[in-house]
Amino acid sequence: MKSETVQRDQQLETTAALSLSNLLHQACVNARTKQSRYPVALYGEFCTVETTNPIFEYFEKELEQALSKDSIYWASVYLTAMGNLGHPKTTYVVQKVLDRVENPEIKSKAIFALKNVIVSRSSENLPSESVNKVDRIAR
Repeated sequence: MKSETVQRDQQLETTAALSLSNLLHQACVNARTKQSRYPVALYGEFCTVETTNPIFEYFEKELEQALSKDSIYWASVYLTAMGNLGHPKTTYVVQKVLDRVENPEIKSKAIFALKNVIVSRSSENLPSESVNKVDRIAR
């Protein structure tokens, strides 16, 4: 994404950001897809949530620049990329966007960006046996 060739072409840069964020969510962030779609049992973990920090920070920096330039298109792209990634820090960025921005389109993109954060958090669940024990105790 930092390549000059990629940055010259808006469609290519958009596709690169969204594709990379989706791949990293599946391979690094979401525990369920990591186990089911990649040979983690055979080769070990390829990456973790911490591994995605530099990419998340890049998306955050680009989002800040887009918001300072009032670029709805790029703000939407980078909010969507952060949402695809599902990084836990996305909640803080979304809160800042909701507090700072007046545009309803960007606000709705920000809220929708929380979707994969919720999915990622739910994939960290306790094993079902533990959940059932807790449910029985709570009743």
